[in-house]
Order: sequence, then structure tokens, then C-alpha cells
Amino acid sequence: LVGHTGDLGNFTYMFHSITEGYTIVTMTNSEVATPEYAFIFLSQLLHNTVITSLDETKQKDVEIILFPNPATTLLNIKSDLSFQSLTVYNTSGQLIFSQNYSDTLDISEFSSGLYYLYLEGEKGGIFKSFVKQ
Repeated sequence: LVGHTGDLGNFTYMFHSITEGYTIVTMTNSEVATPEYAFIFLSQLLHNTVITSLDETKQKDVEIILFPNPATTLLNIKSDLSFQSLTVYNTSGQLIFSQNYSDTLDISEFSSGLYYLYLEGEKGGIFKSFVKQ
């Protein structure tokens, strides 16, 4: 990985894999968090979820639709791929929720904000972001 950090009112981390062709960028407001959260989240992405293919298909070609997005109570998941589990993380990389895969997710008890949904299948997984209103 090739990377760079920034520190102008926030902590920004950007890393790019030359061999695999993916880029990860995180930004944390320095007023409310410490940079360790960005490294924790980045570590989770790199070790648990950086996937170059699902069912021999490049990740950029995989279509997963989350709707409505933003959502208030239920988030629907539409994909032709099959998944075994889903996990939700907040922007600090903390695990919020985990369950067996379902094409609907009840987010009524979540606080408003941005979340990352990790869908895991037999050959890997993929992150998608959503907003809870």
C-alpha cells in the first residue's frame, strides 16, 4: 500500500493498493475523535473486507442496491449475489449490529448518521454505505 495522512482540522488517511487497484480514504473530525478510530476502521477494511472479486466478478462490476437511502426504519438490499451474513459498522469502525443475511434490515433503533454495511458471502464480502435519518 502507498499512503498519506493529513492533519488540517481533521485526520485524513488515504491508501492505495497498486497491485490490487483499490483505494481507501478515511477522514475523522479531530474535534470529536482520535486518529486511532481511523486506523481501526482502516485495519478492519484491509483485513476483513478488502475483496478483489466475488464469484469471479470484479467488485466494481457488482451491483448492490440499498433503498431507500437515506432510510428511517427499514433498509432494503437488492443483489443477484448470495450472502450469508451482514454486519453494520459506524464511521469509527465500531461494530453496531450483526445477523444472518436478510434482504431487509431494521434500522429503527440506530441513531441518525452514516453507517457501513458489510455483506459477506462464500467467496468474500463487500462494503456499502447508507444513511439513517
